[in-house]
Amino acid sequence: EVEPEIRLQEAVSFSVEEDRQVYNAKLQVDIAKAGVFYITIEIPKNYDVDGLAGETVSHWDEIEVAGHRTLQIHFVRRMIGKVNLNLTMSRNVLMGAEDIIVPKILLPLSKKHDGFLIVSSGRGIQLRVKESISASEKDPVAYNIFDKRATAFKILSEQWQVVLKPEIMQLRVNLDFLHEIKISEGV
Repeated sequence: EVEPEIRLQEAVSFSVEEDRQVYNAKLQVDIAKAGVFYITIEIPKNYDVDGLAGETVSHWDEIEVAGHRTLQIHFVRRMIGKVNLNLTMSRNVLMGAEDIIVPKILLPLSKKHDGFLIVSSGRGIQLRVKESISASEKDPVAYNIFDKRATAFKILSEQWQVVLKPEIMQLRVNLDFLHEIKISEGV
């Protein structure tokens, strides 16, 4: 029996807001040698799947066994070649001083896993990279991202991990000019 050879390339954006974290991914799954009717993707706990779409997706099931969560994605027919998927996950969490581990997905049968990650933050939040494993920091402009608060990473393997240290910035008001008015009685 010929086993399928699966490769995953992902384009991920991860945004951190004061009360919410959102993961958006465009996944390109390349299936070679033998077709498949479905694939299984491991997803992080504590994140809700907001949506999964693709032209060839029939339906998907979320399965949790012994604390491990997976998405079983069923196709309309046996697939071979490139399959494009869009996955959105989020979680509601109040911003604190705790480190943020950027969520990731795994395709257990994949032979190769690469792509890029764009991390951005909302107003008043600054993110510093505390740790980066199998993900090299790049200039966001290389990925057509011109947001000064964004950081880009090239994903080098499925073992990638990025840990962020959030800082909540204090609001500051700068005056350009000051009007002083004196009011007196009888004028």
